[in-house]
Amino acid sequence: MRRTAWLGIATVAACAAGDRKDAVDGTDTDAPESDADTDTDTDTDCDAALAIGTGLSGFAPLSDGDTVRVVYGPQGGWHVDTAGSVSGLGEGVLVRGTLTDLRIDEPIAGLDETDATGVPLTEYDGCTGTFAGVRAVIDDYLPPEGTLFEYICGLDGAPLRLDLAVVTLATAPPLTAEAAASAEVVGLLDSYFATEFCSD
Repeated sequence: MRRTAWLGIATVAACAAGDRKDAVDGTDTDAPESDADTDTDTDTDCDAALAIGTGLSGFAPLSDGDTVRVVYGPQGGWHVDTAGSVSGLGEGVLVRGTLTDLRIDEPIAGLDETDATGVPLTEYDGCTGTFAGVRAVIDDYLPPEGTLFEYICGLDGAPLRLDLAVVTLATAPPLTAEAAASAEVVGLLDSYFATEFCSD
């Protein structure tokens, strides 16, 4: 009986010593696996998304009420430089930009549904990257009255809506947008064009 009692005490002491060792070195072989060891990490999800912007060499985000510059290009046409921040569509995208004159509710740039530009994304981190310098060109638009030059001069201060649509680079046009965004903006004429062609 005395031998049995000592054996029980020795067993309890050994267990207690093992618990102290576990507390010191963190190796508890009897502990169940934690949820962190078995759960799948869901923080790496990357959904398709687009933030609209403008810029020739870098992405500058646009909000409603911001101005966009209507540029007089070297070939004698006019355009707006669009930019964007894209997520979830890979390292390159096809971009289509359209510009609508809200005074008459008519699109004036990006009139051809197949008019899309393929671009690689810069600063791509495996989910998100940016593009810039994709032109929404005012080329095929016929104004309801007057000449195109007169109409362009009237875009200074005009309410416009810029729409962008993007798809993965492997997609063939016409485009069904995988991500899209828009902003209601204000036209700002290229200073050279305004001075040379629009002054009275």
